[in-house]
Amino acid sequence: MNNMADLKNAFGRPDSGFNQAVRNTMANLQRSTERVPVRHARRARRVSLRLAVAVLVCLLLTGTALALTNTWGIMSFLRYRTLAGVPTGTEAGIQKDPAQEGGHSKRATFIVREAIFDGQSVFLNIAVKPTKADYLLIATDTMPDYPLDELGASFAGKSGNIAQYAEANNLAVVRAWVGIEGFGITSYDYVVEDDGTLAFLVSSTVTSNEESLKLEARCGTTPFINDGSKWALDETATEETTLSFKLDNNGKLVLTL
Repeated sequence: MNNMADLKNAFGRPDSGFNQAVRNTMANLQRSTERVPVRHARRARRVSLRLAVAVLVCLLLTGTALALTNTWGIMSFLRYRTLAGVPTGTEAGIQKDPAQEGGHSKRATFIVREAIFDGQSVFLNIAVKPTKADYLLIATDTMPDYPLDELGASFAGKSGNIAQYAEANNLAVVRAWVGIEGFGITSYDYVVEDDGTLAFLVSSTVTSNEESLKLEARCGTTPFINDGSKWALDETATEETTLSFKLDNNGKLVLTL
């Protein structure tokens, strides 16, 4: 393979049982997300398969339970959302803990844990860590009345919705987001880790022949409020911050993808 765009060609074709399961899952997701307000058009929703569907893939294709990981990096996301495994050489192109600054707010800290930049595409693994243990961070296309297993593998099989879980554990539900300045988001997945960290895998088309690339991510949080009948975002309490980071162009390493 020549670049990250070729990842699409590495994925196998699902069988009819999987197709039907995905259709049913996505139909339910569509009915739910139709009522989700999007604060800014430049902050795109996830367009890749959700983690729940990735779990379903593993169960359908292997018949075994999905092993959980405590920390989700690029390889974790790719392994659980692909049908044919991760292409050889992907891990060699991952940059861990790239040089960065900023990303701090009163409710959360945003950190680029891992990244891949091959001169044409950027994959970012961004961890959003709550500053207080009583914050439950959820992503842009998720609402408090969604099923709890929307939050990822750690919540698989648990009944109730996010709001009920938050109330039972005295947690305040807060929406968190990330967006790359000057570039659109082509896809993103997320999962809430065991310690409450909201982990994103964000991808974007970024073309450059330079040996390194400086990027800025606009990040932020907005708390949810409930008037007794419905959930809404408290826009007046929105906090935003900028996360600046530098990536090396590892195109030569990623040529084997």
